[in-house]
Amino acid sequence: MSPRTLSDVHPAIVYRMLSTWTIFKDPLVFSALHATLPAHHCVEWPKDPLPPGMLILLMDSNTDVRRWAEAHAAKSTVVPISIDHFIGRYPETVEIICRQLTDASLNAALPFSFASNDVDLWSGFRAVLRQIPIHILGSKSRQYSDFRGVITRHLFDTGPRQLLRFFLGFSFNTFPRYPTLVRI
Repeated sequence: MSPRTLSDVHPAIVYRMLSTWTIFKDPLVFSALHATLPAHHCVEWPKDPLPPGMLILLMDSNTDVRRWAEAHAAKSTVVPISIDHFIGRYPETVEIICRQLTDASLNAALPFSFASNDVDLWSGFRAVLRQIPIHILGSKSRQYSDFRGVITRHLFDTGPRQLLRFFLGFSFNTFPRYPTLVRI
């Protein structure tokens, strides 16, 4: 008899699903994560570093998946992830996240479902940024890996201007005039 939910699967297997890129980006595995998310925090997992797949889940379209990922991210004891551990699939994860915020159509072939609501998307992005080593934030080692560039391009988005509220912590009602020049 096969397990009915991921709660019935050994936590090491779920951790491996989130850590092994080939497994994580498999559409069947990704849909299983959405359909049968473990109901509890996996205490058996190593606290550090957060698996690369968990960074993607911090920006997921499903609220329960995001909350589950946030609970695991909150248990990390080394924030941001050590630069020594930020190898393997982490750079690819960064690129996927930056592509999503630059041009979501570039991720169309991937099974990931990012939040479509700006509040959820940018809130998840802020949680991701906490995990990224500082030296990586401005890295241009890949075409879509420059977090500073992504943030700068969105500073003056029209609409609710969620980005500045999340990163700078003020309301536009109390700060109606803001600088029009951004230096990096």
